[in-house]
Amino acid sequence: MRLKSSKNIYDTIIVFMLLFLSVSFVVTNDLIPSVITIGLWICTLFAIIAFGGLHLNLNLVIPTILLLLLMLFTTLIKGENFEAYIKIVFSVVVVSLYVSNTNFEHFSIAYVKVMKFLSIVSLIGYGLHLVIPSIYNRFYVQNTSGNIYSNYVLYIQWVSAGQNAFRNFGFAWEPGAFSTFVCLAMLFDVLFVSKQMKLRTIILYILTVFTTFSTTGIIMLLYLCIFFAATKKIINSRMKKSIVLALIFIIMLLIAFSSVLLDSNTNSAFGKIINFLNKGDRNDLSSASVRYFSVTKVFSAFLRSPLYGWGYNGLIELTWEFTRGMNTCTFINWFAVYGMMFGFIMLAGIIRFTRLISSKMIYRSIIVVFLFGITLTENYIHCPIIFILVLYGYLINRSKFKNHNEYSVYNQL
Repeated sequence: MRLKSSKNIYDTIIVFMLLFLSVSFVVTNDLIPSVITIGLWICTLFAIIAFGGLHLNLNLVIPTILLLLLMLFTTLIKGENFEAYIKIVFSVVVVSLYVSNTNFEHFSIAYVKVMKFLSIVSLIGYGLHLVIPSIYNRFYVQNTSGNIYSNYVLYIQWVSAGQNAFRNFGFAWEPGAFSTFVCLAMLFDVLFVSKQMKLRTIILYILTVFTTFSTTGIIMLLYLCIFFAATKKIINSRMKKSIVLALIFIIMLLIAFSSVLLDSNTNSAFGKIINFLNKGDRNDLSSASVRYFSVTKVFSAFLRSPLYGWGYNGLIELTWEFTRGMNTCTFINWFAVYGMMFGFIMLAGIIRFTRLISSKMIYRSIIVVFLFGITLTENYIHCPIIFILVLYGYLINRSKFKNHNEYSVYNQL
């Protein structure tokens, strides 16, 4: 029992570190020295090896090597930053080793624990901002865009941007990014972790996503709840009652805050979409137009160079006029940045990952759309957590939680 408890603690710590290094505001904005970031990655690697050994899962070796080689090919052809490539390689190797050492059940349990904790912290921080805003009159930092934030590491508050100052960043680089990983936690919690999820837990996820005022987050949360409420075989009847109540709660929130969400005079969650649709000239850059061009222009770029893509910086340069470097559609970026083969391997991993949920194609298709949706408006092409999902797809072999063809080199050392 003590050994099991110890493993749960290590799993939680490792997943927290992987999330922190993937998503956190301080890491993604380079607010801590790169040597510290590298040190944290090395510590995470050592923790994985120390607790689980150095196991290489043969199901992961080929896709991992292929992905890294394809990235190297594009990096060399397009003259991309080789130092940046090395950092990406290291992170992919770490997460591949983690997936080899940890079955998905343990990962999903740890992930849900971490995201629940971060959601609670974010709501406390957000509530304090509304009630005692002066508490954030310190620890100011400024990112490369010139925006000023109050940095408490696990909770970030934007203090220089009007309505956006009332959005819940959580610990992430942007509210939309935070909502992505909260929605993912809800998916894991309902399908893999909780046999009977309590209504208050679902409300926690809903309030966290809603306070981000992320257009994508709110839409995908609603999508997920409708899916759970409509399906008969994936979740039990008792949990479905909680989901239906949660769905009613979301609708009530949407009605109550409709004037804010639909305000076309501000950059509101849905007001920006209304403005975008009403404008005849879509070259007027806005949050909505950038997302639109991240699909259309980036896909067009892929068609122009399908073999090896444009590279990360190359794609930014090519589409700068339309997206200002914010190419946010992750699934299409896989193809446009590194080419058709890289995109196919990543997409195939995501599709295989959905076999954890159901053998029925309709349910799997619904979850693929969900995963496409939550990654549609943020660029996660190099995000380790997304790589984890892809690699778990290649680990699965007609079994939900079992690793296969595992060869330990740790005991050979």
